[in-house]
Amino acid sequence: MTIYAWLILLLLGVWYILFYKFYGGYFHKRIAEAKDENITPAHKYFDGIDYVPANKYILYGHHVGAIAGTGPIAGPTMAMAWGWLPGILWIAIANVVLGAVHDYLALIASIRHEGKTIAFVSGQVLSKRAQYIFQWYILFALILVIAAFVIFDVQVFMSTPSTATAILWFMPIAIFVGVLIYKLNFKLPYAVVTGLVLLLLAMYAGYKLPLVINNFNAWITILLIYGWMAGWLPLWYFLQPRDFLNVYIMWGGIILGVIGLILARTPIQLDALSSFTWKVVGGQPSPVYPTIVLVIACGALSGFHSLVASGTTARQLNSELDARAIGYGGMLTEGLVAMTVALSVATMIPFAYSYYNHVPLDQVLANKSVLYNYVVSSTLPSFIRSYGFVWYKAFDIPLAIGTLFAGLWFATFDFAVLDTTNRIARFTWNEIVEPLRIRAPTAHKILSNRYLGSLVALLIGGSLAYTGALNYVYPAFAGANQLLAALALITTSSYVYYELRRSLKQSLLAFVPAFFLWITVTSALFWYEFKVAIPKLQTGLATGNGTAIYLGASLSTMVAILLILDILLILEFINVTRKKRKR
Repeated sequence: MTIYAWLILLLLGVWYILFYKFYGGYFHKRIAEAKDENITPAHKYFDGIDYVPANKYILYGHHVGAIAGTGPIAGPTMAMAWGWLPGILWIAIANVVLGAVHDYLALIASIRHEGKTIAFVSGQVLSKRAQYIFQWYILFALILVIAAFVIFDVQVFMSTPSTATAILWFMPIAIFVGVLIYKLNFKLPYAVVTGLVLLLLAMYAGYKLPLVINNFNAWITILLIYGWMAGWLPLWYFLQPRDFLNVYIMWGGIILGVIGLILARTPIQLDALSSFTWKVVGGQPSPVYPTIVLVIACGALSGFHSLVASGTTARQLNSELDARAIGYGGMLTEGLVAMTVALSVATMIPFAYSYYNHVPLDQVLANKSVLYNYVVSSTLPSFIRSYGFVWYKAFDIPLAIGTLFAGLWFATFDFAVLDTTNRIARFTWNEIVEPLRIRAPTAHKILSNRYLGSLVALLIGGSLAYTGALNYVYPAFAGANQLLAALALITTSSYVYYELRRSLKQSLLAFVPAFFLWITVTSALFWYEFKVAIPKLQTGLATGNGTAIYLGASLSTMVAILLILDILLILEFINVTRKKRKR
């Protein structure tokens, strides 16, 4: 049966519009009852560093840029190993019922709790013990985020050197745009046009003068230094303008990708279902359910979004009325990215593999198992080259330019996640050491220092990144990330029931999906622990491979800690719920 990508994208567009208007509108108007007269933390606690009111569209750009990252690109690409149907269905359904609800409620709960993190909210809604457990869970999850996304960036820079040049020029451009907006009072449209023109020049510079550094560890070190600086610089100085410009790259990628898939007139080439248990995670046969949550970490839903919503976005929200477009709408935007990526790969990967590996196309199509293995072993090249072929077939644009743009699209989002993650890790670390403020004020002053706090998660995550084992690190991050989403949804459903005092039926709109997600991800992480992480450690011990030993020991230990914290938090939720029901 011949199926075209444009038809799926058309149906998805209608699907998203309906859910945004009615389902998102119901949460916004009936459950949260958002009002413009409610003063947001950005105004109440303005400090010019973390609490800064932002224009709705700038904040939308920052939020989407921070949440999107590489997850909606890498995960959907890798998921094509099961065939195109499982990933497409998971993105379409989970995005509107789980992901967007999760993001919106986390943002609302945070702005009504001083712009504090979702862990702090759990302490107010459930108990201080729940807050402390949640904080440690978040810190370990963020360590895995840093490890995975640093590796992603290095792979892009080494495989597409032109992207490295464009990205390095993009950073000072973002700072310049921030100065234009916030210091020189440029009107927003003029600042945007200036930034976009400079960005095009950066792409041209990358095309003409690609930066070639073939040392993996050198790139890791450069990115870790960047992540540390981004963890403490003022928001207006860099993060806001950079992420705002990112959105134009993102929308350009979506629009040109969708138009390209239509004009290319090429049907989807991959099978709807290749195998229910293709070797996707850690080289092991991976059943679609429940391990799809270890692969598609973003695009469908992401616990990391609750940290962005409650860690940085809530401290910049100008009005509660902006929350639906930024929270619910931002998640739908990420879903569009994921769907565009997945369909580009599903349609163009045979052509890209044939061209770059010098294998006749008819041989590739006759043995598609090669393609399914390729999207797992070479995830980023699979996307970048497939997207380049979309432009080539639709617009006759040279592959070098199409792949440069795809790499830039990927890398700009990856940088956004890296620095936002490290900033949130600093916030989380500060909350963890907060009890020392009274007991040991000197120690608290040292540990809560923003320069030191920006190093804690970065150093541990960086040590894992140096192993370069993406096929092991990424699923661990994805599992921790999705489990975080389940825990955040459970927290926000409790907020809806206990603090907003909505009906049990209304709170179940968040709790039922959260419970399903919790069962799914907890099962997947247990599978990962005993099928992937511990066997990796055993292999390292048997062969005497130091890197394998460190990787296996680190991942198995961290995943075990995450599962223990997960169980403790659920038990605390049950205990608190039982006591509150009695009262």
